[in-house]
Amino acid sequence: MGLPPWVAAQKAAGQLPDWENPQVIGRHKLPGHASFVPFPSIRAALADTAMGQSSPWYQSLDGQWKFKWASKPARAPGDFYKPDFSTANWAS
Repeated sequence: MGLPPWVAAQKAAGQLPDWENPQVIGRHKLPGHASFVPFPSIRAALADTAMGQSSPWYQSLDGQWKFKWASKPARAPGDFYKPDFSTANWAS
């Protein structure tokens, strides 16, 4: 089974499809940017020495996470997002 004619034509013309072109690392995405952490005041922001962690609105996502793969959203466990949801029967 060969390539679809339109892909073969693009290759012959030196125009690879995006998924085969190692020069394409992304399309239609926002440029990289710095993270921002809100503070209750300018004084609190200027006094911060913990890279934003001293802000009352900073939430670290570091730590242990559990994931449950589902083949489609309808098969995801119900209420999995609630803080008191038990993951005890999930495989480690």
